[in-house]
Amino acid sequence: MLRQLLGCLALVLFLVACAGDAQHITKAEEATAQGDVATAISEYTLAIEGEIQPEERFRALLGRADSHAAQEAWDAALADFAAALALTEGEKPVGAAVEVFSRRAELFIKQEDWAKAIEDLTRVLAAQPENYEALARRGYANLQQRNFEEAIADLKASLKGDIKAASADVDSEQNLYDAYFELGEALLRLGEYEESINAYNEALALADDSDEEVQMLTARGFAYDQMGDSDKALADLNRAIELDADYALAYAYRSGVSLSLGDYEEAITDANRAVEMGDQLGSNTRSVLLHSRALAHLSLGNYEQVIEDATASIELEGVDEPNTARTYDIRSDAHRYLGQYDEAIADATKAIELGASDVTSLGSFYQTRASAYYRAERYEEALADIEAALEIDGPSSKELEVQGDIYFAMGNNEQAIASYQEAIGLEPDDPWLHYYLADIHHEIEDLASAESEYRAALALNPEEPYFHVGLGIALRDQERYEEALEPFTTAIELDPDLSSGWVGRGLNYYYMREDALARVDLEQALTLEVSDGTRDFVQEILAEIQ
Repeated sequence: MLRQLLGCLALVLFLVACAGDAQHITKAEEATAQGDVATAISEYTLAIEGEIQPEERFRALLGRADSHAAQEAWDAALADFAAALALTEGEKPVGAAVEVFSRRAELFIKQEDWAKAIEDLTRVLAAQPENYEALARRGYANLQQRNFEEAIADLKASLKGDIKAASADVDSEQNLYDAYFELGEALLRLGEYEESINAYNEALALADDSDEEVQMLTARGFAYDQMGDSDKALADLNRAIELDADYALAYAYRSGVSLSLGDYEEAITDANRAVEMGDQLGSNTRSVLLHSRALAHLSLGNYEQVIEDATASIELEGVDEPNTARTYDIRSDAHRYLGQYDEAIADATKAIELGASDVTSLGSFYQTRASAYYRAERYEEALADIEAALEIDGPSSKELEVQGDIYFAMGNNEQAIASYQEAIGLEPDDPWLHYYLADIHHEIEDLASAESEYRAALALNPEEPYFHVGLGIALRDQERYEEALEPFTTAIELDPDLSSGWVGRGLNYYYMREDALARVDLEQALTLEVSDGTRDFVQEILAEIQ
C-alpha cells in the first residue's frame, strides 16, 4: 500500500513539475506576441530543459526555432527544427512533421535557399496535396530558381483554392449571386476568361436589382477586355453606365478598353471621370481607379503624371499587397521612359516579387524589367529576364523583339536577326518588325537585306514616313542616288516636319553634287528638331558647299 502511495505521489510531483515547466511556453508565446524575441528564446529554453510532455517539447522547439530565425540565427533555428522533427517519429500525431517542414521551408525562403525550400515544401505537399499556401510558396521558390514550368504549374494550382471555395458556395445554393461572382473573379485571376464569363452570366441571371446588374456587367466587361473582345467589353460597360451614370468602376474599365483601341483621349476622359467620382469610395476601389488613369497617362506619354497616380494607387492599396504588382509595372515603364533606370528596375523587381501568382501578367513583369536592364546597358541581366518571359508566356512577337534588341546591343548580330525573324513569323503583318530588322541589317552593312525589309514594311504601311526614309538611306548607301530621291521626297510629303527626310534628301543631293539643292534641304532641316550630333554634321556639310 505504501509503495502504491509513493508511486502516486511521484507521478503527481512529475505532473506538477511538467505543468510548471510548460508555463514557460505560454510566457514565451506572450513575449513573441510583444516582439520580445530574446525573452521568448529564454523562456522556450527553460521549458525545453525542464520536464515537459513530448507534445509540449515539440511546440517549444518549433517556437524557439522561429525565434532564432527571427534573429537570423540560422544554425540554431535549423538545430531546433531537426530536434522537433526527431520527435515526430513514433507516437507523435499525424501532421506534426508537415508542420516542421512547412516552417523550415519558410526559413529557407528567408535565406533565399530556394532548392531546400522546394524540397521541404514538396514533402508538405506529398502529405497535403491541396495545401494551397504551400503550392504558392513552392511556386515562388521555383520562380526564383527559374524553373518556370514548375513555377507556373504550382502558382496556377494555388489559385484553384479560390475556385474550389467559390464552387462549394455554388453547390450549397446559398447566396448564389455572390458565389457565382466570386467564382468568376477566381477564374479571371487564373486567366480562364471564357469560364469566368460563364460564371458572370450565371450571376447576371440571378441579379435582384439594377445595382447587382451594373456590378456584373462591369465585371463581365472587364473579362471580355482581358480576353481581347473589345466590342463585347464596350457593350457591357456602356450598358452599365446607362443603368448607373455614377458607377466609377465602369468608367475605369472602359478607359482600359479605349486604350486597347488606341482612343487615348477617350481613355483619359473616362479615367479622369472615374477618379473624380470615386473620391468618396473605399481605398481599394480608389486604388483601381488611379491605376487605370496611370495606364491612360502612360499611353499618352505623361510620365510624371503616371508616377504620381501609380504612387497614390500603391499607397492606397498597400505597398506590399499583391494587387499592386501591375501598378508597380506601370510605374516602372514611366521611370524607364524618363531615363530613371534604377527606379525602373526596382519597381519591376517589386512587381515580380508581389505578382508571382499573377499568372496572366508574370511574363510581362519580366519583360518590363528586361527593358529597364537593357536601357541601363545591363545586357546579361536583360537577356536572362527576357528569356524568362519567353519561357513563361511562350514565344510572343513583343518579347522576341526585345530579345533581338538585346542581342544586337551585345554584338550578337546573328541571334538578333534570328529573334526578329521569329517575331515576324508570329506577326507577319507588323510593319515595324520589318523596319527594325531592316535597321539591324543596315547597321551591319547588309544593304540588300535592309532594302528588302524596308520594302516589306512599306508594303504593309506605305503612309509611314520613317519607312520611306529608311529605304532612301539604304538605296543611297548603295550609291543608287536617283532611286533614293523618290522615297526621301515621299517622306517629306507625308511629314514636312520630319527632319530626317530633309537631311536624307539633302545628303543625297550632296553625293549627286547638286550643291544648290542640297543646301536648300539641309538648311530646311536645321529649322526643325534635330539632335546635336546631326546639327553639327549638317553644318559641316553646309560649310563645305558654301
